[in-house]
Amino acid sequence: MSPCKCQLYIRAKTQWGEWSNQPLIVGFEIEPPIWMTKSIQFVTVLVVVGSFVLVFRLKTRKYKKASVLFTDFKGFTKMSTEMSPEKLVQKSDEIFVAFD
Repeated sequence: MSPCKCQLYIRAKTQWGEWSNQPLIVGFEIEPPIWMTKSIQFVTVLVVVGSFVLVFRLKTRKYKKASVLFTDFKGFTKMSTEMSPEKLVQKSDEIFVAFD
């Protein structure tokens, strides 16, 4: 049911078949489910936006000093097929450290 303020009209019938003249009026309110309340929706938006900001900040690192090296090693393809991956990474690191 949708949230609303409702009234229930109740009339009674006696054992002789006579109906009451005035109905009993019972008022009640149907509250929205918790996920439809404004406060929960606001908190949900804050959590989602906060999560995106946190992930973005964790993914992007800031370095005060950084250098970028573009290079082309002569014979790199041949060298990479003859070395193990560990040895290739170690050799590449040695070369980059020498440039830095």
